[in-house]
Amino acid sequence: MKRQSIVYTWVLEFALMLALMALMCVTLTFSVRQLLLQEYESITASQQDNAEASLNTYFAQLRSQTLEVAGDSSVKYFALLPTPQIADNYYLVTAQSQLKNLSPASVADDTMVYFKNIGKGLTDATILNREDCAAELFGASDEDTLAQFSRLLAQPALNELVVLECGGKVTALMITSVPTAGRSVKAMILQVVDLQALQDIITAQATLDDATTVLVDAQGKAVCSTGDPALAQRLAAQHASLGDADRLTVDGQQYWLRQKRLAEVDWTVVTAAPMENIVRKSSWFLRQSLACLVVFLFLGLLISVFLIHRNYQPVKQLTDRLPKRGDSGGNEYEQIGSAFQAVQSDLEALKLLQKKQRATLQREWLENAMAYETVADQPHRAEILASLGIQPDRDWFQLILLGSEDELDSIDLTLDENAHVLLVHPHGAAVLCLAAPNPAALAACAKQVCSLLESTGMPYYCGEACHDPARLHPEFMALCERSTAADTAAPPNSAAGLRIPMSRTDDILQLVFSGRGEEACETLRQTVQHITAGQPFSVYVARMYYTDFLLHLLNAVPRDDACTEVQQAVVETSRALQRAITNTELLELTETLLGAAAAKYVPAPQAAQPDFLARITQCVQQHFREHDFNVSRMADLLGVSVPYLSKYFKEHTGVNLLSYLNGVRIDYAKQLIAEQRLSVAAAADQAGFENINTFIRLFKKYVGDTPGNYSKQ
Repeated sequence: MKRQSIVYTWVLEFALMLALMALMCVTLTFSVRQLLLQEYESITASQQDNAEASLNTYFAQLRSQTLEVAGDSSVKYFALLPTPQIADNYYLVTAQSQLKNLSPASVADDTMVYFKNIGKGLTDATILNREDCAAELFGASDEDTLAQFSRLLAQPALNELVVLECGGKVTALMITSVPTAGRSVKAMILQVVDLQALQDIITAQATLDDATTVLVDAQGKAVCSTGDPALAQRLAAQHASLGDADRLTVDGQQYWLRQKRLAEVDWTVVTAAPMENIVRKSSWFLRQSLACLVVFLFLGLLISVFLIHRNYQPVKQLTDRLPKRGDSGGNEYEQIGSAFQAVQSDLEALKLLQKKQRATLQREWLENAMAYETVADQPHRAEILASLGIQPDRDWFQLILLGSEDELDSIDLTLDENAHVLLVHPHGAAVLCLAAPNPAALAACAKQVCSLLESTGMPYYCGEACHDPARLHPEFMALCERSTAADTAAPPNSAAGLRIPMSRTDDILQLVFSGRGEEACETLRQTVQHITAGQPFSVYVARMYYTDFLLHLLNAVPRDDACTEVQQAVVETSRALQRAITNTELLELTETLLGAAAAKYVPAPQAAQPDFLARITQCVQQHFREHDFNVSRMADLLGVSVPYLSKYFKEHTGVNLLSYLNGVRIDYAKQLIAEQRLSVAAAADQAGFENINTFIRLFKKYVGDTPGNYSKQ
């Protein structure tokens, strides 16, 4: 029964699809026929319009060249001379050069200026007499051609297009008089129209093989044509009587007709396309479409049967692999739908679990950021925070340290969607971390939380708003100090509080890496006693600051053979600090670590110290020209720590190591400037200085004068 339901569904769907496709094919066939008729008519009109535009462009160029010659000062001056002299031949040569300038871009077969005052014609190549001019233009110089040539010269004209037939040769001329008005004709500009160019223009625009286009002059003669020659002659003879008609019947055959007078000359372009061929082509398309439709319907039926059988197998395999949950009745589609609903339910549960995990990770990261100073500066911080839903460039934070969290369960800390609050426990202290996208929302959130805490009588200490997650650690330390001060009878809002900034951390580390462990432990005890002034403070505050001290120690461990052992000892001591429950235990664990670390860095015997000093000076001489060479890199190359190296050099030379390195570089730069005459910038670069301003400042400090003045001495 299940299989039959699927088969019925597929059969009904394919039957509907095939019926729609059949209807679409029939409708498309008739639509294509109408579109084809419109397209043929549009192509005919486009062919005529394109031919018209190209011919207008040609005649516009021809007219432009005519006016350019007519407006030439040399042509007009020579034409107006009543009796030209030999000295006036300069203007004749200048006019001929004007004709030569037209030759490369000319659109005419030939251009001639006939001067009546000398009875000769001028071309770009030579000067011709009257008979030669007629022969040049018409191909012969008999009496008929001379008579026609005389009539052309006697008639004033302005860009007049004339078609003449002499001796079986058709010649088209563009004629312009010089001057053209107000005076008698002094000269004539004769341009021979390139009939082959006109023929090429019409042929190039013939987009339909069975269309005919003809160019008709003002006397009704066919100048040039494409397509059926007999139809072209008939169109030329009847074009004046056709008027605005768009249909023409010739010998029982209908044609689409388009004719339009050219804008540049008094000629007409006539285009005709037979309608019978277009109807025959559209009918052929209809027959072919119907045949293709029958074949398509037959193939579609076969494919439908094949697909029904083929596609049922994956559906059955899918339903067989679906987990069986409760009642699995119904057909395959119902089973698949039930499975998808189950998957959607699992996804919702997974999203809820992911949300809880993100909240847990947020809480852990905030605890670490408050407990340790360097957590907020770790690499890829922005990516980590973004994955936790924290945006450091947008979110604002505020901490509230709770004196007790006994009554916290009775408070509803649910805020609006613009702010949220998390309870974290850095170093065992209960802290509410408030977050909001802007200071205003954060202030409203803090006010609401503080009101709830005051209603239960819970003691709390509210911190300052901060925008940078790196400020969470100092804000937490400040709150811890305030709480410690409150435990020693200081008012909760008192400005005086305990703070252990470890200002002498570098001194303690120098003692450790010099091998003087006892002195390092004593300095640590004195520092803690001085800062606390004998006052008690909470264990979690002490644990936090001792942990910070261990982080500084871990970052300062030199890169030598003892590095791994010391780093491992620091990590183990840090873990032990988290389990300590008294201040005394915290101090003892830290002192034990300092003693063990100092034992790894006991200095070599005094007898070997001069050799080590020589190694230092040798290292400086070898590497001081390198830009990245400094005391830190020197310590890496020598295998000692920076504090030990600096202190050792100062004790044995009385000179600061960095000052000695700068002095060597300045002396070398002085030598380059004085002996090799290098520029100040080049000397600074070769002496190992990356910054020219630093070089100038140190040079003036060591030499007493600027490098520029020193180079002039």
